[in-house]
Amino acid sequence: MRPNRLKLIALTLAAIGLISACGGGSDDSVVVAPPPPPAPTNVAGTDVPISATQQVADLMVFTKQQQSASSETTDPLVLGDTTQLASDDSAEPGEV
Repeated sequence: MRPNRLKLIALTLAAIGLISACGGGSDDSVVVAPPPPPAPTNVAGTDVPISATQQVADLMVFTKQQQSASSETTDPLVLGDTTQLASDDSAEPGEV
């Protein structure tokens, strides 16, 4: 009966070893890439939106916003020296 008991103990220890080795977690870390930075909304170095340099309608919206937001306590609007505003020679003049 002694050899059967040793075999049973050896088999039990082997089974415990296999079971404990199979259930281990992995150390694979999930690498999360940072989101890309938001696209710029203003022309570099200015307070002028990019859309105001591309479409006349957006330029008119920007102009009207600046007229309604004028105040003597706000900072001046930075236009920069290379800002090209949108223009359309074929359209009728709009009200500013």
